[in-house]
Formats: sequence, structure tokens, C-alpha cells
Amino acid sequence: MRTIHTHIAKALPATHVRTGSIKPLIDYKEWRPGISVAGYGRAGSVGLFVKTAYRVNGFVTAAHILDWCGRTSTSEDDRPAYCPGPPYGDRRRSDEIGTIKNFVRLVPAGGPIPERNETDIALVELKQQTAPVSNKVPMPSAPNRLMNLRYVLKVQDLTNAGGREVFKFGSGSGFTAGVIDRVDGEKYVLMPDEKEYLMTGCIIVKPEPHGPIFSKPGDSGAVVYDADGVVIGFIVGGSNEETILHPAELCLQSMEAEVLE
Repeated sequence: MRTIHTHIAKALPATHVRTGSIKPLIDYKEWRPGISVAGYGRAGSVGLFVKTAYRVNGFVTAAHILDWCGRTSTSEDDRPAYCPGPPYGDRRRSDEIGTIKNFVRLVPAGGPIPERNETDIALVELKQQTAPVSNKVPMPSAPNRLMNLRYVLKVQDLTNAGGREVFKFGSGSGFTAGVIDRVDGEKYVLMPDEKEYLMTGCIIVKPEPHGPIFSKPGDSGAVVYDADGVVIGFIVGGSNEETILHPAELCLQSMEAEVLE
């Protein structure tokens, strides 16, 4: 099984990188999916704004960008998350967007039977509960316009998702389009700690023919959705040839969160 180097860990060759024409901006009038975020790891993207089980506003993103690869202690819960993440920001106290309240502890592969990681997700509780947030993303038919994300594709419906056109909005490469190649795949992913992690239940997205790559550094955690605004998954990592997602329904369930409407 070929190891995929996450965009966070290994930057792509400059000659192969194409930047999306529409990129998320940090608009303090309204925070939206795709803006840059980081813990003490490298930067990624806000996936979705959510309501937690305790009816608190927050957002989800990839656990590995918040620097929880292979950690064995929970003593560092409630660490701050920053917006924007580097290189756009420098983790000043004034950049704190919230605190990390929950996360999936990723386990590196090792031994004859490697540990399996079904989700790579973390929950951040917003520091300002009254901050104006929305789940508006570029509309595929008219990317300069916005549409709301409200619904999440159920895992059982993924079996028929092959060939579906999907879209991504992240801080690394903005708005891009791709096609679901297959579902329920397994991939070894090289994380920023230089260890391999076995990711299971993966959704594999390929770029559109003759189109730009689907994701690049800074897109981990970004939401992937279809033309109807149905949320498919969140980006774990990838390469020029393919991008790995974990199903959104499993990720949100693991964080006991639901889409904020």
C-alpha cells in the first residue's frame, strides 16, 4: 500500500501547484468554512461550524493540524486554536479563536497489526460565542455566489457516491473541483511527526481531468461537498494525484456535534 504524504507534512513541488481562483478571506464580519486555523502544529482549514452536545458554538477541523499525532497524554486539553494560522498569523493571543475541546487521538502504525484510524477530527469551542459565523461556501454553478451547507451525507449512502463531482473550499488552494474515485479505502499517511498512520474508511477524490490539483498545503480539515450543498467529508491529506477524506457523518458523530444552521 503506497504511503500518502499529507500536504501538511510535505509541500508539493512548486511547478505542480495551482492556486484556486477564489480563496477564503478572514472576514471578521462573518467567519466561514475554509479560513486558516492552527494549534501548535502547522496550519489547516476550518471545516464546518457546529453546535456541540452542550449547545455551544464551535467548529471542526483535522486533529493532526492541532498537533495531536501520537500523543499519549490528555494534559494539554483546552489549548488555544489560532486564526489565522501560519504563515498568515503568528499565534498571538489576539489571534485565539477558541479552545480545543475534543479530538481523536491518532495512533501511528507499528507492529504486525497496525492501529486503524477511522477519523482525523477535532472540535474547537469558539472563544466568542456571539461571533457571527455561517456555513456558507462557494456555489459550484456560480463560485462568486454563496450557498449554505446544512445536510451531511449518511455513511450508508457513500456506496453509491463513486463518480460524484465534489468541491472543496480551504485556505491552501481555495475553491476546487474533483470527482470521488472510490470509497472505503485504506491509506497509510505520513503525518507531520514523520510517522505513518493507517487511515481507514477513506473517500478518495481525484482532480477533474485537465483541472488543477484538488488540495494542497493548508487544506487539511477543509470541508468537501457536492453541487447540492451536501457535506461529504473532511480532508486528511493527499498528493497531486488524489486527496483523502474521512466521512463527515462519522467525524461529527465522534465529536458529538451537528451542523450549525
